[in-house]
Amino acid sequence: MIIWGWRNVTVTKAKGRFACPHCASEEAYDHKVVRRCFTLYFIPVMPLNAVGDFVQCRSCRGQFAVDALPADAPARQGRARARYTHAAVELVIQGAVRADRPPPPRSVQEALERAYRIELTVGEVLDRFDQRREPAAIVAPVAVGLDAGSRENLFRAAMLGVRLGGDTRAGRQFLADLALALDMAPAHVHAILSESAAS
Repeated sequence: MIIWGWRNVTVTKAKGRFACPHCASEEAYDHKVVRRCFTLYFIPVMPLNAVGDFVQCRSCRGQFAVDALPADAPARQGRARARYTHAAVELVIQGAVRADRPPPPRSVQEALERAYRIELTVGEVLDRFDQRREPAAIVAPVAVGLDAGSRENLFRAAMLGVRLGGDTRAGRQFLADLALALDMAPAHVHAILSESAAS
């Protein structure tokens, strides 16, 4: 006997910040879409159509019409992604320059292309080599509202840079300062470093 049917499945379409009507403050939100799916043995196997969408505040868990989002939400999300990518690139470069003898800018440029598919000229990398910035200053524009996975990705970007620079004492201090700036649990940081050492 074959058991089939339909079921609604909710997925997150976008994330961002908005003025929550319930909290009366700016909060993080998830823009969720409800899709009807064909199920086989109660497992969704094929999305059929969108039933609706809504915005859910991550703080109060309230659900609101999409009208609650500001009109420029897609543009703001694009800018937020660009700031996040810029922070990751900056962390790779700043991690590398913490070395006693920083790696050649060309090797940093190649690592960025491999890891992030970002094309910077050697000159652009060199320009950033001269600017020593602290981790808190680099992540401040993006740290609010980041989930644990995004924080971990930024930490791993800095690890890539520190590895390029030769894993010096200054590089390890840079990682420790970054973990504090990202408000990462020491056990989480230890797990990432242990995993990296094992590979």
